[in-house]
Amino acid sequence: MGAVICVDVGNINIHTGLFLNGRLVEAFDDLPRPEALSNAEAIVYSSVSTKNFKKLSQRLKEVQYKGRILHLSSSTQNLLKIHYKNPSQLGDDRLALAYYIWRRYGEGLGIDAGTFINIEWVKDNTHFPIAIFPGLKLIISNYKKGTRLKDYPSLIMDELKKMRLFRSKGRAEDALRVLPESSIDCIVKGIVDALKGLVDGALRVTGEERVIFTGGDGEILCDLLNIGKYERHAVLWGLYYFFEVSESSSEF
Repeated sequence: MGAVICVDVGNINIHTGLFLNGRLVEAFDDLPRPEALSNAEAIVYSSVSTKNFKKLSQRLKEVQYKGRILHLSSSTQNLLKIHYKNPSQLGDDRLALAYYIWRRYGEGLGIDAGTFINIEWVKDNTHFPIAIFPGLKLIISNYKKGTRLKDYPSLIMDELKKMRLFRSKGRAEDALRVLPESSIDCIVKGIVDALKGLVDGALRVTGEERVIFTGGDGEILCDLLNIGKYERHAVLWGLYYFFEVSESSSEF
């Protein structure tokens, strides 16, 4: 079996994974490299950005790629049921995360923290999309609108990262109980409490115990909320699992 290249085309970044014999041997933020494409058996992709997708399309045309091309979307798969009135509105990346949870664990709650924080629940071979919430960077950028808070955004992420350290020291709950003593403390508490409420709400609705975080800010959310585990390449693996079960292909 040749190489399988999985590409997650996001709103801002493009994530690429190279799979050989069922193993992820390399993952990076960029388009697939021409030399890898020349030996690839298949390209599997998800896309939520027309602009970035054009970059991938152009790269494949440049190398005159002739292998299989598979697009994971609500219309190209029929194995996982989707609990949505209009499945075509569901982002490909959300479905890829659901595929990962479904194939790896059977069921669970997936939280992809990127430009937006998407929450997916998989149960009984069905994908239940739960929530879409602004990502950390979008939340933080709103503080620029405050006359007396506009200088804080550059500090907020640093403070959030410092709070992560409390988990490694077994003091995560202590950190959240401390009363704020400054504006930055109040901002950080507001963000963490809002995110905690978001996830707690999903847990109450689903009754789920397994929680998987992924995405660019997934690790910091996992640490801040002190729940679940972080799996960096969950979406890429979801695309690969789609390749394993798929018998259809499409072309640009």
